[in-house]
Amino acid sequence: MSAACDMLPLYRRLLRLHKTLPQDLATLGTQFIREEFKRHKTVEKAYLAPFVNEWKAYADTLEQQSRDGVKFGQPLLPKVIGLLSDEQVEQLCALKDEAEKPPLS
Repeated sequence: MSAACDMLPLYRRLLRLHKTLPQDLATLGTQFIREEFKRHKTVEKAYLAPFVNEWKAYADTLEQQSRDGVKFGQPLLPKVIGLLSDEQVEQLCALKDEAEKPPLS
């Protein structure tokens, strides 16, 4: 099955998995997933397979953490951060800032 064919089932799987997260994380993560998948609807094929593979790895990790009842997330390795573009680093920083905001009362 091609990476393009994997996108809709993967998208649905991710949305289902986000229902297992605490509400604030689920809301933030679901919004991020929707934006990323929308951005990648028309991406060149060369970028599609790595995109799908990374999201599959994320889904597998989230599924295992949910099943095992452990804390969600994992640290980013320095070598992974080094591979990110400037735009991706900015997105990551914005996501981190949003995640660290105190909850609305």
